[in-house]
Amino acid sequence: MYQYKKWDLAATWIFSTGRPYTSIIGGYQLTLLDGTTRDFTNLSDKNANRFNDYHRMDVSATYHINPQFSVGLSVFNLHNRINTWYKRFEVTKEDDVSMLQTTNVNYLGITPNLTLSWKLR
Repeated sequence: MYQYKKWDLAATWIFSTGRPYTSIIGGYQLTLLDGTTRDFTNLSDKNANRFNDYHRMDVSATYHINPQFSVGLSVFNLHNRINTWYKRFEVTKEDDVSMLQTTNVNYLGITPNLTLSWKLR
């Protein structure tokens, strides 16, 4: 953080190695005796996989108009890095063949924020 006259400027860079997770490596559907179907999955070893490394940069600037009022602008994930939050697994069935579909669910991309602060005391 850096203060210059009526400005507060800040930047943060966050880095972490990829978190471990247990993946689904296969799946199948069974038709039960009452005619309904049920999905079953085969799991990998516990925490056998890792997400990609996580990193992002956040920056902010705040201007203090007077001691009671300030205006700020911040940007979350400035370099718009795609970071995976978790994976979604779905078993689908086409032509009597079960297929596993994997989808990444990601954190927010570049996100600007505007703040107004008014101190009552």
